[in-house]
Amino acid sequence: MRAVVDTNVSFGALMDPASAPGRVLQAWREQRFLSVVSPPLLAELRGVLRWHKGLRRLLSEVEEKAELVVPPRTVNVPNISSGDNRVLETAVAGAAGYVVTNDRALLALQEFEGVVMVTPSRFLRILNAKAKSTNADIAGHGTEDSEGRGVGP
Repeated sequence: MRAVVDTNVSFGALMDPASAPGRVLQAWREQRFLSVVSPPLLAELRGVLRWHKGLRRLLSEVEEKAELVVPPRTVNVPNISSGDNRVLETAVAGAAGYVVTNDRALLALQEFEGVVMVTPSRFLRILNAKAKSTNADIAGHGTEDSEGRGVGP
């Protein structure tokens, strides 16, 4: 699963590791999803995170482990900031399924060119549902009845 994690979520994760943003960061560190970034998003992250040692560590992690994309085009969605447009460009260029954000303007969009805008809490529910589905597939749940007959999808 691929997602763009908005800077507001990264910052919130570091301020409160037990919060939903903090659990999103932990899920990324556990490689439960691939984070997609672009040069403009890295620059924003650098600007926000440069003043704190722990925050600089996160920036290093993102630069090392996230997938870097260079959006081939710009978007200009009315009524959202230029920074939010950069988030959308990154998500589309990186074939992300989700933008994880607490930004009201992005969340109000709900979807942009196939990319779904979600809060950190909703993204965690999606990740957990995917993990349960994957575990059920691995365990073979729903594939045979008690007598070994194939059932389900």
